[in-house]
Parts: sequence; structure tokens; C-alpha cells
Amino acid sequence: MNLTQFFDHWAVRENPFRGEEARNDAVFQRLTFERDGAVAEPRRPIELGSAHSDFEKILGELTRPSTSIVFGEKGSGKTAIRLQIADRVAAHNAKHPASRIYIIAYDDLNPYITELTERYRSSKSELAPFKKARLVDHMDVILTIATSRLLSGLFREGADAESFVLPDEYVKTVRRFPYALRRDLLVLQALYDNADVGGERAAKMRRLLRLRPSG
Repeated sequence: MNLTQFFDHWAVRENPFRGEEARNDAVFQRLTFERDGAVAEPRRPIELGSAHSDFEKILGELTRPSTSIVFGEKGSGKTAIRLQIADRVAAHNAKHPASRIYIIAYDDLNPYITELTERYRSSKSELAPFKKARLVDHMDVILTIATSRLLSGLFREGADAESFVLPDEYVKTVRRFPYALRRDLLVLQALYDNADVGGERAAKMRRLLRLRPSG
């Protein structure tokens, strides 16, 4: 009996194993999420049995957000967990606009690995890029993702402009920050905003924070 005959025998109308990636798996989306307009309202995963058994532990308490790290082999469900976390956070933010959570997903290591490979390609060891990687390098990548996305939403430009837009009142709040904090934000932009090629966003950031160029 082949797969088609098995599905026909049990009157299965759709192959539930067709999608290799959770983000492209229509069956996973239907089992896991209910959509109400643009906001994702997650169903109760315990009732449906469509969430990882430790999902609530991985998610943590959204009123006290923290870092979650998930390890696993290919196909073990890492992407599915990330998507469920993102949807649960989106639902939380919709219900609590005054205490929204800024989620930073660090799950695409290909650009980072490519950069390390280019840097150490003269080495005879194929594992050299991985051996040279340090914890601080991962922290730099996370800060780059967070800073670039935050500023794209703030200035409403760039790749994340449509998916991540900050309300106008956030701009007013930033301008009322103490001088030291506004200066630290400008330093973050200078170091980690990889979308600022010619320095235009740095100039916008100084105007936004009402900081004059030094020197």
C-alpha cells in the first residue's frame, strides 16, 4: 500500500505531511491558529494537542518577557514553536497596547555563517568559522536585528516598515527620555543599524532625539 492508497482507504482528503516547513504548512496553520481579522487569536493548544508539550514553559509569562532558546534537529518543530510564540505575543499586544512586547526572532543563522565563512575561508579547516564564533558575536547579531527593525518601524521605512510600525506617541515618548538614554540610543543606531548605508538614518536619529553632532 502506497501513501495515496493509505489516504484513500482512510478518507484522508489532504496530505498532513506535505509541508516541510511550519511557516508554509497550511494544515499546521488551521490546527493551531484562529484568525480574527489581522490579529491572530491562538486556540487553546492543550485542547487541540497541536502545541509542544512544553510550549507554555518556553513561552513563559508574557507580563514578564524573557529570552527563550530552543534547540532541535531539522523537522523537530523549532519553527512551529517560533510561529506560535509570535502569534501569542501578537494577541497579547492587541489586548494590552500599553504594555506591548517587542519580540526578536534569531532563527536564521545563514547570513551570519556566510559572513564567518568569508572571513575565515583561507583556513584549511572547514569548521574554522564555527570554532571562531563567540557568544558576543551572537549578541551583536541580535542587537543588529533589534536595532534595525526598531528604527525601520520608527521611521516607517525599510524592509520591516509595513510589518512593524511604531505609533506616533512612541516618538513623543522617546524625545522625553533623559539625555543619557537618548545618547545611548544614538550609539546603538551608529553601531547596529545595518540599514543605514549613507548616514541618512543617523541624521534622522539625531533630529528625533534632539542631539547635536559631536565634534
